[in-house]
Amino acid sequence: MSMKALFGGYLNKETPEEEETESMSNESPGVSTLSLQNVRRNLGNAYNSIAYGKWRRKDDVLEDCNTQIWILGRWYLPQGQGSSYEEDCPMFYSDYYSRIWLSYRRDFSPLGGTTKTTDCGWGCMVRSAQMMVAQALTVIHLRRAYRLSEKTHEELKPIIKLFEDKPEADLGFHRLMQLAGDSAVGEWFTPSRAMGLIRDSILKSSHEYLKNLRIYLSADNCIILNEIEELSESWKNAVILVICVRLGTKKINDCYKHHVKSVLSFEHSIGAIGGRPKHSVYFIGFHGNTLFHLDPHIAQKYLSLDSDEEKVWKTFHCKKPTRMSIDDMDPSCALGFLIRDQEEFKALLKQLADSGIIECSEHTGDSPRKHIKSANALFSVMQERISPEHLVSDSWGSDNTNKEEELHGFEVV
Repeated sequence: MSMKALFGGYLNKETPEEEETESMSNESPGVSTLSLQNVRRNLGNAYNSIAYGKWRRKDDVLEDCNTQIWILGRWYLPQGQGSSYEEDCPMFYSDYYSRIWLSYRRDFSPLGGTTKTTDCGWGCMVRSAQMMVAQALTVIHLRRAYRLSEKTHEELKPIIKLFEDKPEADLGFHRLMQLAGDSAVGEWFTPSRAMGLIRDSILKSSHEYLKNLRIYLSADNCIILNEIEELSESWKNAVILVICVRLGTKKINDCYKHHVKSVLSFEHSIGAIGGRPKHSVYFIGFHGNTLFHLDPHIAQKYLSLDSDEEKVWKTFHCKKPTRMSIDDMDPSCALGFLIRDQEEFKALLKQLADSGIIECSEHTGDSPRKHIKSANALFSVMQERISPEHLVSDSWGSDNTNKEEELHGFEVV
């Protein structure tokens, strides 16, 4: 019997939720509601296993040993090619495998007042945002040089537990959906909305690992220095900078490809959230024109983290590096940086300015240069936020054609 016949057309639906709606409308009076819920859940699990199974991941063969592999400010030189990354570049593989991987989960307790027990098909942006924050927490509490091993795996557990899929977890899916509201459950999130939920959850949390952490979220392509200073409370708090950008219209423009790779090579980078339309991933590195990422589109069964079983904790680390061509990257993305003190912030601004990624205002007294203009800048840095009346046409003049040419298709989101 074919899979299509087995599920009675179930796989032709765009999402499991659509099938659930249809099933509810065809309920038989003699069948209990509980039985129907179990049937729907079993069908949903089977669908998710097929649609988001581990079998979908491509082989991790290293194809080029002549160029460096970068991952979040570290670079590695392959020792060979034609085999797996674990064999041909073991130091890169160890770094990649040590990152926290948060993928789709199923069979957790219902979200809020809904019957949803999985985020399969809609939660990828939230998972990507969680992974970015998990990386920041790893650097803060275990340093960037942390590598997963039999001796060190216990050190990572407190961070992973923050993201557990249960209502009590401070940064877990249940807590974030509680902030978003039941109407948001099942919807696809933008980078700014997903990161905004985590930002608000951190502010409400009293957890030891989160009390001195803040998120600065920019959706207008601007970093305002005095706002970051205020948020850091004179650098008592570490700050995660998240800048939402658009790097083209339908596809990423060539002039921004180098910027994306430069960001992933910076010491203070914690990656980027992006991917394909409605298919978010967490970018952490690159090799030539190939971007490495952690992909949340793998459905795994929820298992309580109260367990000490090794198999439970292994589900938070990806064994096979996933990747995509930079040409396939959707132009909308969010860039992340971790800043722990003023000196780190100055170093990051200088690195961004030297790379042509930012445009600095002449009023930024603490910036590495007084005024820097870049035709291909991704975002701007200013000392203070400019009032709206000063933004009208002054920057561009009256020539809209020149504005469009200088933007190279760049759009503010």
